[in-house]
Amino acid sequence: MNPTWIAIIHFVLGDKDEGFEWLERAYRSYDRYILLIGITKELEPFRSDPRYLAMLKNIGLAERSGA
Repeated sequence: MNPTWIAIIHFVLGDKDEGFEWLERAYRSYDRYILLIGITKELEPFRSDPRYLAMLKNIGLAERSGA
């Protein structure tokens, strides 16, 4: 199983810190499924977390301001 899916499972189970650790692993391993974090409804409760916003920025999905 790839790191992004493991992260999503941790988020669903309520283990937010472990979920973010697995997202970081997904990012470092160039997991193509990490792009799903922008649309996965299971991550909706975590979208205000600074770690989520930072990850969106890292993978190029953050909103651009001033454009």
